[in-house]
Amino acid sequence: MMKTDQTKTVDLDGWGNCVTACVATILNIHLHDIPEEVQKDRFRHADYSFVEGLGYSVGFVEDIKDVPESVELFIAIGNGGRFYDNGKPIKHAVVWSRDGMYHDPHISKSGIESAERFEYFERTGQ
Repeated sequence: MMKTDQTKTVDLDGWGNCVTACVATILNIHLHDIPEEVQKDRFRHADYSFVEGLGYSVGFVEDIKDVPESVELFIAIGNGGRFYDNGKPIKHAVVWSRDGMYHDPHISKSGIESAERFEYFERTGQ
């Protein structure tokens, strides 16, 4: 599996594409194959309709116990330990497994403080 790092960060670019890097890592696809509207998502539920075309369904849960057992890697979202100028925490996404963090796409590799929610992709059989 190819671990993909983000190419945009809030500090340098005003927005980050950590979610996109997580999707690329989990689905083993290139970052540039993910639609730009997903890359610019600001931690709302991204438009993952392109994932359905790859044979996956998408799930959103708040408790890791609700991620299906068949899913090995998924996205965890939480505070990244970095802050906007106004003091508000910057949300961050990492690739997670049942054993904890698998990959942090940020250059710092510092992860998240705690997981607030999870997004996962499950094969639909296509």
